[in-house]
Amino acid sequence: MRILFTGGGTGGHIYPIIAVAEELQKLSVEKKIEMDLRYFGSPEMFRSVLEQNGIGVSKIFSAKLRRYFDLRNFLDIPILLPLSVIQAFWKVFWFMPDVLFSKGGPGSLPVVLACRFYCVPIIIHDSDTIIGLANRLAIYWAKRIAVSFDSTAKTLLENEKLSGKVAL
Repeated sequence: MRILFTGGGTGGHIYPIIAVAEELQKLSVEKKIEMDLRYFGSPEMFRSVLEQNGIGVSKIFSAKLRRYFDLRNFLDIPILLPLSVIQAFWKVFWFMPDVLFSKGGPGSLPVVLACRFYCVPIIIHDSDTIIGLANRLAIYWAKRIAVSFDSTAKTLLENEKLSGKVAL
């Protein structure tokens, strides 16, 4: 079974991914299922931590969508965003996962978009009280949405299109 992870490059994204990967690895031993775990995203600071936990790492350019004026937007949006989408489509095609676990954050949206295109089931996890921009954009493509707070679940359940997908 091929499982793909994606998320921003901070500890708030990476450590939940590692926790899920550890549980999947236990399950794979228990059920005797071969698993290939990969992370596509911007893992600069956490590459070694991911690899030590049995997760293969592949860099995808990260284009942050800033909702305020910043000169970096002139590089990120017209250049890095299209480049990251092309890169994600290419890498997802060659790995072709059975499922995607997205933690959100910069760099996750191109991977989610590529998985959606290739009909890969998407699971989104957001551990914040307010869902981040990348997850808000990708949430409608998800097969399941996992949240950590009752208030977040309540907000999502108010939307008819999402009501059958939310798990606390």
